[in-house]
Amino acid sequence: MAVVLHASALSGVCQTAFRAELAAVAYVLHWAARTGIAVRVWSDCSGVVNKVKLMCNGRFRLGVNRPNSDLWIWIAASLDDIGVDRVQIRKVAAHRTLQSARTADEMWQFFHNGYVDKAARLANQARPEQFWKLWEQHVQATQAAQKLVNQVQALHVAIGRRHVLSEEEADQGTEVPQRSTRQFEMNFSLGRWFGHALPDSSRLFGTTHVSRVVRWFTERIRDTTADDLRWVSFAQLYLDFQMCWGLPGPLRVQNQWVDISMRPHLTTSGFSFKQQVKWFRQLLKSVWREASAHIAMEQCRHLFNVPRFRGHLLRSIRLTTGLLLIWFNRAHGMLPPFSAYLLPRN
Repeated sequence: MAVVLHASALSGVCQTAFRAELAAVAYVLHWAARTGIAVRVWSDCSGVVNKVKLMCNGRFRLGVNRPNSDLWIWIAASLDDIGVDRVQIRKVAAHRTLQSARTADEMWQFFHNGYVDKAARLANQARPEQFWKLWEQHVQATQAAQKLVNQVQALHVAIGRRHVLSEEEADQGTEVPQRSTRQFEMNFSLGRWFGHALPDSSRLFGTTHVSRVVRWFTERIRDTTADDLRWVSFAQLYLDFQMCWGLPGPLRVQNQWVDISMRPHLTTSGFSFKQQVKWFRQLLKSVWREASAHIAMEQCRHLFNVPRFRGHLLRSIRLTTGLLLIWFNRAHGMLPPFSAYLLPRN
């Protein structure tokens, strides 16, 4: 005759079928450890059976942060007290009728498994009235949250559909406001300076660098008027400077500004074009600041569409003949006239 030794509702917030099966096994092993007897456990949950077998074989990693860790720790402690050699756990088919049994052993398994399932169902239904009130509140809160989620999803879908309409449907009967473009002030004034010595910049960057930049810059702006002002990027200025002198700008080596013309062994291969432009910009700003020149600098589109040259391409341009430079200027209209490059060298 079958006897139910214990039946109870599952405790805790997590109310899953797996935790219920695991709690039943943990309770059986606990009382087996208390009484010191060997035990054979039958369970219709293959997940519980397989993991308990792994634990008995020492191949189950027990983590305190994994789900149901409290029950697994309880089972591990009971196995240590009983001894894994005195514990057996086997799988029984779930929800089978007695008529489907093929042997007497299967009939015994199906009967007792159905018997304990019925006891567990009755224990769950025997919860106090307070629990069912709390359960009903939880169900209502869950349904309200789901309704809110559905409304939010519907709103997002409606917004998405509205934005994917064609321009004719979206703009029908509406006037598109004209966007005001940003205006950049083209300020350029040298004041009283036009090429005289700049001692502070010379001490910082070196006399040769400053003298080259001053001669190149003053030659570039000679005989210009207010109508000749254009936005030009520092990269374009640096390209023009290199083509004029056949030398790069200042290079920073071991926290010192060096001139490549005085160090024949030094090359620009170890410095990126972006870094060279950055150093050249520092030199130009230092010269303009000491000369009290007012030159507008903005983040805007420059006049010329110059491609992004790499270091090896810069070296090849610097060593090309004058004929190629003339063709480059006339064909693309990107650089000033070739006569402007003919500045005297030091």
